[in-house]
Amino acid sequence: MAEQREGCYPRVNGEMIQSQQYNGAIVSIVGKLVTVDTLQASDGTTVSVDTSQIEGGLINNPDMVVEMIGQVADATNVTGFVVRELSVDTDLDLYNQFLALQHSPTYSQYFPQTVVGISSS
Repeated sequence: MAEQREGCYPRVNGEMIQSQQYNGAIVSIVGKLVTVDTLQASDGTTVSVDTSQIEGGLINNPDMVVEMIGQVADATNVTGFVVRELSVDTDLDLYNQFLALQHSPTYSQYFPQTVVGISSS
């Protein structure tokens, strides 16, 4: 696993998690909790989430867009540490477009890597 600077979490979507480029990294993923253990990421990909480490549990509102900070276990699983409710009207398509720009080499000078040794795709 590459070294990760404390307090820095790459913003990713489900496809980026499936690439296994972020295995072992702590990341931020935005989407909707469709069940207590499944997150539909901003790109529509479903990711299995382990929420057992989240204090206070979860209130599952399938309309609420959330940000989850957690550690990527493998291509389809994230262990969540923190979940923040964003809103019911967050534009996930726009957010996913932002991720594409953020991870584009064209804009790397504006969005430095937050995980040392892991290249952006």
